[in-house]
This record gives sequence, C-alpha cells and structure tokens, in this order.
Amino acid sequence: MAIVTEFTFGKLVSKFEVKNLEEYISREFFFENIYPNYELFSFFSQSDLRRLYNYKFFLENHENLEVYEFVERQPDTKRYVFNKGGNLKYHLDDNCKTLHSNYIDFNIPEEVRENKLVEEYREWFKKNLFKEKFESGAGILELFILSYNTGFGKANNLNTLNRDYKLVEDKPAGKFKVTEDSFNMSDFEDLLIKFILQKQNLCNSKTLRFLAYSDYLYKRSDEEIIERIQSISSKHPKVVNPCFLENYSIIKLRYFWQEHYKLKSDLFKVLGKYFRWTYNLKDANFKEYTLENFGLTCCIVCDKRRGFNPLVD
Repeated sequence: MAIVTEFTFGKLVSKFEVKNLEEYISREFFFENIYPNYELFSFFSQSDLRRLYNYKFFLENHENLEVYEFVERQPDTKRYVFNKGGNLKYHLDDNCKTLHSNYIDFNIPEEVRENKLVEEYREWFKKNLFKEKFESGAGILELFILSYNTGFGKANNLNTLNRDYKLVEDKPAGKFKVTEDSFNMSDFEDLLIKFILQKQNLCNSKTLRFLAYSDYLYKRSDEEIIERIQSISSKHPKVVNPCFLENYSIIKLRYFWQEHYKLKSDLFKVLGKYFRWTYNLKDANFKEYTLENFGLTCCIVCDKRRGFNPLVD
C-alpha cells in the first residue's frame, strides 16, 4: 500500500474530475451527495464544491478507483533552489524519513526571478555549499547575505539583501492523517452551527454574501481587486453598486475576504475529518498502482528500499 502527504492528497483531489459530475453543483446536489445541510452550501464557490466532492468521492472509492484525470507534473515556480517541480510523490514506508521530516528548501530572491537569473543563482548557491553548511548546524544567514551582496548580487547589478531576508523555507511534511478512533457527532454538529452563525455575522448584507465567493482575491493586488469589482458591478449593479469600493474601501474588503477564506478553510478541514471518519480510512493507505495511474511516482528513498532485506543486504 502507498502513503501520501496531506499536501499531495490535496493536490490530487483538486486535479481529478469525477465522471458524469454535473457541471453546476446545486444546493440539492450538495445536500444529497456532499453533506445534508443546505446552509453549508453558501460557504463554497463552485470550484470549492467540486474539490470538496472530489475529497469525499476519493475517500469513499479509494479501494476501487479509476483514473479520472491525469495529474500533471508540478511546474517549476522558480521560487526555490532545489524544488524544480516534477511529479507528486507517494511513499511505501510509514517510517520514511522524507515523510516525517520537515521540507527544507531555500528561497530565491524576487529580483533574481524578475531578471531571469534563476539557473545562474541555483548554480552559485550550490557551488557555495550553503545547503551543506545549513545542514551542519551553522548559522548561514549572515554569511549568505554577505556573499550575495558582494558576489552574485553585485555581479548582476541587483539590490542588496537586508538582514531580515527569509532564506530558509521550513515546513512539516504533513502525512495524511489517519482516522481518529472516536468521533463525537454531537460536537461536530455543534461546530457546524458555530460556523453558520459566524458566516451570518460576517456576511451581513446581500453584497457581502455575493462577494464572499471571490474571497481568493484577498492576496491579490489592489489593481486586480479593482478590476474584479468593476467587472462584477457592471454585470450585477443591483447587488454591487458601482461606488462600492469608494464607500467600503479595499482595505476593509481585503480583510473581509481574508476572514471569510479562513472560515471556509476551517469548515473544509472539519468536513474532511468527518469524511475520513465516515469512510473509516484507518491506515490512510492507497493502492500503489492507483496513484501511479494518476501520475504520482514513488519517493526515491522508498523506491531504493524496495526488496531491501537487512539479513542479506
């Protein structure tokens, strides 16, 4: 059996398409096929609803799952020194060090990316052995900044980096969590009521209830937000007044979206926990060939240990 991290599982359920799934997920479909509570429907956009349904569907059918859509290789975002994208990975050994250890990489300065110097920077970084120095326990930030400012940055006419530059990206791998031995349905339902009341307090007007579906914009630039509001207002002037931003402000709108996005994300996690309990995914294991059919590849550490016998090797 194969094991995936929460990050990989999230990518998996967001990429595949269930056959014959309706193009528009209605309130009735949500009630009958996702969770029987109409009030929860308004939390999610159509893309959110599809992902939520995929999450439930994958858990419900993971023992006999066909390939619905091939999961493409992850692109090289040019943001990190060592992560260059590629296939998502699965693991064979629950004790695999890469499954439990934190994900470590090193950020590439934005100006380097803007000037298309990423590959040159990666080679310079590796040549100076910054990764090895970091793994040895040395505090390398000051050394890195000095080397960059007097070396790579100066040679390419780039601005100097400050001491508060974030060099190291350190995140937990996050194995896909097993189902808890017990699940308190009463507490779960009380929590859902709490979410609904918070939603009602936050979205206290028809306009805000409508704009909540665009909460993904809270991280976007002011220009993108203005353009989006103008587009919505031109199509739905009775819901979003053309003077909405002048009266409400981008700062308040961004804060509203951020609060709604967090509320929605927390609800998604709670429903995910309910689905895992409902379908009794005790070991959170998946069939290896199923994941490979989706385009995932085996972790290199696990792959090297295939067939390893300590009494022989």
